[in-house]
Amino acid sequence: MRFGPIFLGFWALVPTRLAAQTDASVGAGAGSVVTSDGAHFGSAVITPGLELLRPTALVTAQGTLARLSDGLWSGQLRSGIWARLGRDRGPMGVALATDVAGSLVSNDDRTASADLLLEIFRGRGDRGFGLAGGASLGMRAGALPVSGPHVRIRAWWQTAARQASLAVEPMAVAGHWFVDADASATAQRGPVTMSLALLGRIDGDQVQATAWAFLSWHPTYRWAFEASGGGFLSDPLMGFPRVTAASFGVRLHLGRAPQVLTAPLLAQRRGDSVVVRVRIPGATSVAVVGEWSGWTPQALLPLKRNHWEIVLALAPGTYRFNLVIDGTQWLVPPGIATLPDELGGSVGLLVVPVEAERP
Repeated sequence: MRFGPIFLGFWALVPTRLAAQTDASVGAGAGSVVTSDGAHFGSAVITPGLELLRPTALVTAQGTLARLSDGLWSGQLRSGIWARLGRDRGPMGVALATDVAGSLVSNDDRTASADLLLEIFRGRGDRGFGLAGGASLGMRAGALPVSGPHVRIRAWWQTAARQASLAVEPMAVAGHWFVDADASATAQRGPVTMSLALLGRIDGDQVQATAWAFLSWHPTYRWAFEASGGGFLSDPLMGFPRVTAASFGVRLHLGRAPQVLTAPLLAQRRGDSVVVRVRIPGATSVAVVGEWSGWTPQALLPLKRNHWEIVLALAPGTYRFNLVIDGTQWLVPPGIATLPDELGGSVGLLVVPVEAERP
């Protein structure tokens, strides 16, 4: 697997999450890079990002605008799309995957690359595998374009708090074959997310290896402090050398949904009423919209330790609902049964018991 230019990191396509999500973010920080030819420079960097996740598609984009220590400016962009073909949502399917990247330095050094793969995959529950084939193209200012076939074999495993993936990618650039491989794992514990990737390449009788680590701490669901470091292998398509890099910064998430950290949603009888309680750290307001009120927002009252509560007069039964955080974020708590809505998202199902729960 080829990894992006400096500070872009990597992203994995894992079509196992089914909830619709949208997240736009912007980060700012600093970093330092050492290339394989001995060049060393630091930079201040701004990194906007976008992720659109739907039941049958994933779209990601990440950019970098960096001020380098030698007075140059560097702009970079990478975007990717994974889209399932057809309307069938069974465990097996066919998908189209694209990955497009480009960079521009103020000294007129320009590069670009593109991958186009057709994948046959099988995913059930929290795991799956895929086999893809296609082609890659690379371009650099002052040089002829290069291209070649590209094969990807991958497997993944994912739960709500952990994810692991393995990918092996034989490919050729201008007739020269090599095999890239990576094994990555991500774990989330409360507001902390940790990732580790092991990267390798077999090129003839040469074997290369490196690693990359990433740490993120979310004191609130909108703000995060990030740090990363490690190495990237060279990019034969875009002409980037092998590098070792480290960076740190802060990121503002403009569309990230809050995280519900306790039991997702508690609905308990209290006489003729129903008490609904959730825990959402960092929220300034929480409301519930449901079919029982014609989808009119009803505010929850704040309790201690980020808990929110509302008392509803509902008869026993099952009701469609959504939570609204800070007036803009629509959220279905994890662990709740869902149904698709008309906008490509989902609504939760609130089950009101017949009798009061007993301890």
